[in-house]
Amino acid sequence: MNNICSDDSYCCNCKIPNDIAIGTSPQDAYVRTNLKLKDEVTRVEGLIDNTKVTIRNETEKLSQEIQQACRNIDSDIDIVDRRIDTEVTNMTNRIDNIIANNQDTQGNSELIDIRTGTDGIVHPSAGTAVRNQITDIQKALNHVKPTNQFNRSAVTEDYTIYETGNIVPSEGNFTSDFIPCSGGQVFYFCRKVGNNFYDNEHQATVSHFAQYDSEKKYIGGTRQRFVNAVTLEDNAKYIRFSNPISQLQTEDTILSVTFDFEPTSETVSEWFKDYWTVETDKIKQIETDTKENSSTIKTVKTTSEKNSENIEKIRQLLILAESENKLDLTKITNNTSIDISGNETANDTCFTTDFIKAQMNDTITFSGILKGTFMHKAIKIIRVAMYNDRKEFISASELFVQDYTIQQPDTSFIRVCLPNGAVNYDISAVTINNIPTSVSLSSYFEPYRTFNGISDETKRKRRVLWVGTSIPSYGYPQILGKICGATIINNSIGSSCIAKGVRSRISDMNICGIRNIYGLYGLCQTVNEKQTMINNWESISDELESSDILTDDIKNTALSSSYETIIDPYLKGDNAVSLIVINHAYNDSQNEEDALTIDDIYDTETLEGAYNWLIRHIIQTNPSIGIVIFGHYTDMPDTKETALERVAERWNIPYYKLKNDLGWSNENIKTTKKIGSDGQWAAIPETQMTVKNMWCADNIHPIGTASRRIAQVSKSVFERWLDMYCSDN
Repeated sequence: MNNICSDDSYCCNCKIPNDIAIGTSPQDAYVRTNLKLKDEVTRVEGLIDNTKVTIRNETEKLSQEIQQACRNIDSDIDIVDRRIDTEVTNMTNRIDNIIANNQDTQGNSELIDIRTGTDGIVHPSAGTAVRNQITDIQKALNHVKPTNQFNRSAVTEDYTIYETGNIVPSEGNFTSDFIPCSGGQVFYFCRKVGNNFYDNEHQATVSHFAQYDSEKKYIGGTRQRFVNAVTLEDNAKYIRFSNPISQLQTEDTILSVTFDFEPTSETVSEWFKDYWTVETDKIKQIETDTKENSSTIKTVKTTSEKNSENIEKIRQLLILAESENKLDLTKITNNTSIDISGNETANDTCFTTDFIKAQMNDTITFSGILKGTFMHKAIKIIRVAMYNDRKEFISASELFVQDYTIQQPDTSFIRVCLPNGAVNYDISAVTINNIPTSVSLSSYFEPYRTFNGISDETKRKRRVLWVGTSIPSYGYPQILGKICGATIINNSIGSSCIAKGVRSRISDMNICGIRNIYGLYGLCQTVNEKQTMINNWESISDELESSDILTDDIKNTALSSSYETIIDPYLKGDNAVSLIVINHAYNDSQNEEDALTIDDIYDTETLEGAYNWLIRHIIQTNPSIGIVIFGHYTDMPDTKETALERVAERWNIPYYKLKNDLGWSNENIKTTKKIGSDGQWAAIPETQMTVKNMWCADNIHPIGTASRRIAQVSKSVFERWLDMYCSDN
């Protein structure tokens, strides 16, 4: 929301105005002229995809070869184990035979043969040959066995070890499986997180530790708290430990359990690698192949990194050409909103979307189409809430944002709060990094659902166009449409007025006599008049002594805020509405010469004349359309009241003086409550303020509860208008 104007006679620039008429959006021309870019992007992405496929295939091939090698190693280990068993049995039998025949064996050829090992070395005695060869086999087996005895996939989550050695429920902790050990060994625990190493000297302990015998029965008195480097009981055959489960959830973390081996940061780092260290020709070949492919992979990675910026630019451009609607009306939470703290609260004026994937610097846009007419600037997002990759709340935007850009770096998801009236559109769309046009939006999909109660046929007849300032743009027209069963097209524009300008400001450059830059939003100005003043803004700003900068956003808003763009499309044919509600006056000049006509009743430089001119234009175009005036919520200057009363009397049309029913006077009262920026009542220290300011969060705009209050008060009047102008009776 933009800053509040200090001049109460002119509404704040809080709402970026209306939709660009069909075919006038710059994005239309952009999409039509960028087919070559799209083809080039497709070609580049094809090359990238082919490279990815090649890398993936090579990786899968290497993975299969490694798996086969590991299976071969397992088979080799089994063979070694069986050979050890056979050799030990044979050796035992031979030794038993020597003992049984305790006599001179110097000439025994069988024992001489035993002295020769498998490697061809002749040992001094048969016993030495046997012992040395068994030791060699044991050393080989030690290389095959993993040093780290902890299996992180075999833990019991949300349990911890109790005093009896049993495990009991404990949220946020885990307990290891039974880990084999031997009595007298020293138990060591360590963990490594990235490059940070924690051992017994660096605060690495287990929170619960217990020892068990060969039958996995608890050894009494061995449960300890926060220990490490524990010497095991003589009869210990298994241990278990418990620790916080967060240690298993942190990325790049190794938890290590060793016995009689005090780990270091270097040895733990080695456990990143495969446990099996027995090398075969096959594994060596795989290693060679991996190194060769890693060079190719590094080259591709380097190329991708160098071109990542260009690829991202191409991706963003492609999104402009091929956008996607992220709004799924089958997955919304009705009658809810999200406050600034991320709490989901009841709110019957809006609904909240499901989680939508998004990230930092993404721009979220809300648009719609109603009976072929594209709406963008006239409708705002109520709030955008940001969440991390675990869908935990991070932050939320202010109320009523448009084309909102995410600034939170950890954002992975968003939820968007939208006005309930959004489902009245033929198509409602939330897009990311794309401001859609009427053409692109039409291609999305048909609406998911309609409201119950009032039939679709009746709602098609009860089509109402509402034009005004930012005050009605905040929601009460949509609420009236919902509770009275009508389709509301709210084309109200923030900071706009109905008159072209004021006569005293007219000059060769300032052809409409605008008072400031937001005078470009005048409803009775033509598109050509707006374009002329935009072209002459530098000279006009000098005349007005204005420092306001004419941004592209203000230009687009100005060009889309003419009666030609927001009223004329609804006057003829199938798109014609049954009723037009004019809700202007607050932003127009309050001086008598600028409010009331003198000689020319159609003087569009006055409030009264602009109303007269616009009503005549509507009647001349389609006399069957009803026209009513919706008054301001509190007192206005007498000249403005007189202007509206004279217009209503001249054309014999209803003028609803909302202030008479609402009671938001300028009387000062003491209060301990005021409507806050979230549209809800908030407690405040006892303060004296006007009744009007108590209801309006920023002392000007009725939002949330205040909008509902206006709708509740004016419901009976609006229903009479619908019966009068929107029925066949």
